[in-house]
Amino acid sequence: MHSASKPMEPGSLYDALEVLASRQPNAIALLAPEGGALDFSRLLSLVDAVQAELRRAGIQSDHRIVLALPTGLEMTVFTLAVTCSAITMPLELGVSERESVELLQEAGVAAVIVAPGSEVSLAQAARNLEIPILRMSLAGLTPCARQEWRPPSPSAIALLMRTSGSTAQAKLVPITHQQLVARADKSRRLLDLRASDRCLNLMPLYYLHGINSGLLGPLLAGGSVICPNNVTEHVFIDCLQRLRPTWYTAGTTHQLNILSWIENRSVVHGLRFARSGSAPLPVKALLALESHLGVPVVESLSSTETGTITSNPPNWRRKPGSVGVTPDDDIALMDEQGRRFLRPGQRGELLVRGPLVVAGYEGSHEMTADRFRDGWYHTGDLAEIDQDGYVWLHGRMDDVINRGGEKISPLEVERRLLEHPTIQRALVFA
Repeated sequence: MHSASKPMEPGSLYDALEVLASRQPNAIALLAPEGGALDFSRLLSLVDAVQAELRRAGIQSDHRIVLALPTGLEMTVFTLAVTCSAITMPLELGVSERESVELLQEAGVAAVIVAPGSEVSLAQAARNLEIPILRMSLAGLTPCARQEWRPPSPSAIALLMRTSGSTAQAKLVPITHQQLVARADKSRRLLDLRASDRCLNLMPLYYLHGINSGLLGPLLAGGSVICPNNVTEHVFIDCLQRLRPTWYTAGTTHQLNILSWIENRSVVHGLRFARSGSAPLPVKALLALESHLGVPVVESLSSTETGTITSNPPNWRRKPGSVGVTPDDDIALMDEQGRRFLRPGQRGELLVRGPLVVAGYEGSHEMTADRFRDGWYHTGDLAEIDQDGYVWLHGRMDDVINRGGEKISPLEVERRLLEHPTIQRALVFA
């Protein structure tokens, strides 16, 4: 597979932003649809200003900070800044107060950042636990020159993500700086991202899809990112026409909404491709999107534990229904008994290895031992790799139905149902 260039050297997120601010200080980094843009120089100064505020508040580089901010430009800047200064734990604002208390206790959170004047359940939970609440906004920051402080080492934890993607039980996943940078770089190579590219990020930053594919991938390639406060028909069309992104990334639900918004209208845009992830996109919806947009729609496969594993390349061969290929020697298939590796065309569990993969789950030795073995992360995905290296998913191994010895995948039943012209959505479970 063609890749844009060789992998970049691993370092901290701050190191990467500092290089970009030095190399292209006046290039646009972040934009808000409602107005406002930050170049790389200004972005780095805001990162420094947040770092100074955090140190004044007693926050050190190994402290865990929850961001309870609404989606948009401010959340994006604070995500970058806190990650460069401490350990960021992004959480959805809609979690209940009871669940918030459990999350804050479980993760050993040192402070919660909220917007001035806002009241969210996470803030009330922090009060109940006597965890400091820091009310911060971009408008309240005092620009400052970089202090004499040492950015986190590449091996330091940058993000603490909560996921239950591969099992029913929620887990805490620590992701280091070098893993974050390596993941962003793999996205750059998979999608052939360039400094001239501009991404419309339709995913919230409490999902790794939003952080890795929508923010860090395009940003660390030297490009720019549009950070909308919400995703509506008006916002999407306005961004396409006025801010001229060259690509966007979104989950399946947004993709289906976008299809309904554009299928009966002509939209002027500058897209060169669209990316879909987080869940399988029905093939007929993918083909319809390609037809209406006039550009490739590429599906990818990611996980919190690994970052982006594979993708259909926008400038190369695409196979609708497949989650694509990898430019690296980092995937394999193993039989369901976990005893031997499989050849192309055989079906088994998808395994991932390499510098993008985390070391394990925090505080869960049993699940870590089960999923991370002999240098491989066992995804729990039932898959097949064809002769060209493209990965085809056949559902979760735990979901496969055994009917009289015949193995039936709910995902394959869904796909067959969705081939019917009158069926728009389908959900099949064991």
